[in-house]
Amino acid sequence: ADAPVNVVVTKPYRKLRKAVRALGEDPADNDLHALRIKGKRLRYAAELVGSSAKGLVKATRGFQEVLGEHQDAAVAEETIRRLLTDQDDPQVIFVAGRLVEREHARRLAYRAQWRDKWAAVDEYASAYGH
Repeated sequence: ADAPVNVVVTKPYRKLRKAVRALGEDPADNDLHALRIKGKRLRYAAELVGSSAKGLVKATRGFQEVLGEHQDAAVAEETIRRLLTDQDDPQVIFVAGRLVEREHARRLAYRAQWRDKWAAVDEYASAYGH
């Protein structure tokens, strides 16, 4: 038997919603990474509910995936930049620079999607009376 959706997802949804509302227009990468964890908690709660929360599970998974890709790109960009500090080989610097450009573009592309993904989560959660 499925548990009632509103009882199980209320707390993690409200925590996630509060965190989203607290963010400014251009949140720090670490703030977005923290949202991913809260999104994961909401998804797990929705999965416990069962089939009646299938839409919320799917929306929350999409939210997590976008934030996860953003985090991966941000970490890769930062790591490559750090590894370049003592580098003096022009070919290595060139290749690393191209990798930094690619990861930076990925980070920005995923960053641009997170609010739309949140809107989908919020819409599904609101359908359950939150």
